[in-house]
Amino acid sequence: MAKYKNIKSVAHNIGYSFLSDMNMLRSGRAFVLVPEEIYWVAKAANEPRVRIDLITGEVEPSAIATPNVTESAGNYARRLPELLARQSVEPQMVRSAFLELEFDFANPGVSRNEPSLELPNVRCKVVFDDDRVSLTKHTLRIGAVNSPARDVSATKHCRHLDRCIPPQR
Repeated sequence: MAKYKNIKSVAHNIGYSFLSDMNMLRSGRAFVLVPEEIYWVAKAANEPRVRIDLITGEVEPSAIATPNVTESAGNYARRLPELLARQSVEPQMVRSAFLELEFDFANPGVSRNEPSLELPNVRCKVVFDDDRVSLTKHTLRIGAVNSPARDVSATKHCRHLDRCIPPQR
């Protein structure tokens, strides 16, 4: 039986998965951490807001849509029906689904382990609109990830990989 209440769980899982170290792509013999690449490309383009359509895989603004970011967004879009089904949610129940990242470039986090390392300060919002007449929004807000109070860095973990591509700055 399809369950609308589980849409929020799907939003939660996608938000945390997208920002985790598991959102990694192989680029030749190296690995690219997609959340980190989004941060550095967004910072270079002075685009503090990024929106990813989880149904189509479209990335806005287009300046952020590097091949790696586009591939990752496409992977999430392709897997969305399966993720919904695993949570007893019929794909047709979801009208729209997107992930928004808002970066605070002026206040980056500082790593306790590597003080010279700049950590992204980002807020993540995942919103699913369902097909009910009331147009219910299922919103997940992830607080500031990698803020000074929370030292969990994709870069920190990446530095332990011998073939990691450094962030594009």
